[in-house]
Amino acid sequence: MLTKRSALSMLGAVLSCIACEGRRGDDGETPYAARMAVSKPAYVRPATGGGAAHPTPVPAEVFADPQFTAAQAGAGSEVYKTTCARCHASSQWQGGLFAVNWRDRRLSDFHDLVATTMPQDNPGRLTPQQYVDVTAYVLQLAGFPAGDVPLRGDSAMLRHARITIKTPPPTDTTIRK
Repeated sequence: MLTKRSALSMLGAVLSCIACEGRRGDDGETPYAARMAVSKPAYVRPATGGGAAHPTPVPAEVFADPQFTAAQAGAGSEVYKTTCARCHASSQWQGGLFAVNWRDRRLSDFHDLVATTMPQDNPGRLTPQQYVDVTAYVLQLAGFPAGDVPLRGDSAMLRHARITIKTPPPTDTTIRK
């Protein structure tokens, strides 16, 4: 049975794949963005049969809201205007569409995607700090408040921050139960 949430997830995946349609790397590989759009991170997938008689309980991970400073978001805004805005409207990081694709995902998923695939014509061209600043700017666009703690590009901080979007995802009235 197709639920609204699964249908919206599929729609997000299709839209991401359409955006990447026909784009292949030199090695013929599908871009990372397209693969991320259709795959669920490991922490969302249910565990599958290991057959252990007494499984060891795994402690729950502790996640925090993403933290960044207004200065980082400001610097990210400048990088975004000169590098990202030619392909990406800032409105795609606001509201329901962003929520459908990134709600409850790790911030590291987003940062890694941007840092390894953008800009599309020259991935990895920006400095590590510029990728962090753009991430901070996108968080600001998504409605997260700036604070006193700067966002760092280290994987531990990014892995333990979750994109907890308060905006409800858009509803599609064409989907029937």
